Amino acid sequence: FMTDFHFPERFNDNLADDGVKFEVIDENDNVWGVFKCRLIDRTLPRWRTTMERIQRRYKNDNKTKLVDIRGELFVELALVDWEMKDAKGKAIPFDKQTAIAYFKHPKAAFALEYLFAMAEDVRNFQPEEQNGELPEGN
Repeated sequence: FMTDFHFPERFNDNLADDGVKFEVIDENDNVWGVFKCRLIDRTLPRWRTTMERIQRRYKNDNKTKLVDIRGELFVELALVDWEMKDAKGKAIPFDKQTAIAYFKHPKAAFALEYLFAMAEDVRNFQPEEQNGELPEGN
């Protein structure tokens, strides 16, 4: 016989796939930009396919370490858009290659680590009526 298992919802699928906007502000109230990120979660099929694609990309590269491509990994897994300005205050249009270049820069490490933490936290991908509370049954 079939058992009807109950699997609680950990996050909202639409928010996880479409992304949520995170404003990055540092300790000195400097605004680094607004970044729209999808959920990073190892249980999602998207996580596995992205990791496999990146592994293929670096298959014959024995020098590159995971830490070297952390920014690329983030862009591929999570980033879908941004509101960013250049040094002169002009908007920088979003595209993956520009985003990878940004996150490769050592000075972007603060924003990268902040955004990884936000994108990996399922509490940021709850329906609005939840007010940060986990859905019932969790």
